[in-house]
Amino acid sequence: MATLDNSNIVNGNTVETTDITQLYTALGTGNPGTITGLVMTGSLKGDVQGTSTNANFARINNNTTSPTIYSVLFTDSPVSSANKQIYADSGSDGSGMHYQPSTDTLTVTASFAVTASHALNAGGGSSLTMATTPDSQNPATSATWIPIAGVAQYFAGPGASVDLFTIFGFAPVGGFGVDLIITANEIVSPSSPAVTISPSLNVNVVTFEGATANVMYQGWYRL
Repeated sequence: MATLDNSNIVNGNTVETTDITQLYTALGTGNPGTITGLVMTGSLKGDVQGTSTNANFARINNNTTSPTIYSVLFTDSPVSSANKQIYADSGSDGSGMHYQPSTDTLTVTASFAVTASHALNAGGGSSLTMATTPDSQNPATSATWIPIAGVAQYFAGPGASVDLFTIFGFAPVGGFGVDLIITANEIVSPSSPAVTISPSLNVNVVTFEGATANVMYQGWYRL
């Protein structure tokens, strides 16, 4: 890249041809040539602001099958119209978040989810393929089951219950052991033993019989 020198451009001096061609060489094609757009032939230092319609050094490649593992880019949050610094997640030891296009795999290291729902279509952890049978006379069949859990609030009079369709979006058809497995315990103080509560099913509603306090329940439903 040409070095721009404006030392000759002062009052009383004659502007020479080389004073002009330096601009074409630096900002044009480098020949010098016609400047039809800003073409950088060297390095650019400092902060750049504005809008670019064609940036050769920020080219987007649709690389969907490469086996290469790439670092994931991110910016400061929250998102706004202001310019943001771009970072690559390499982690302190180089083991940050990575994506591999050839296997469509995003690799991250995570602890536990503080707030989460459940995934109906996911591999590993959110569903389980297991064999069940409604009674001892039938052969077991394999199916996909989804875990459920929660707390049923106790109200004096009606007791504690959970509407499976309202809360989890499914309605058991076959009943316990066929498309629903559920167990429950009363939530009691730490000094007291856990109290097992028997669930009963009426259409979509599971009632925890005999409950006198909030009930913690857990189980599985079959897709």
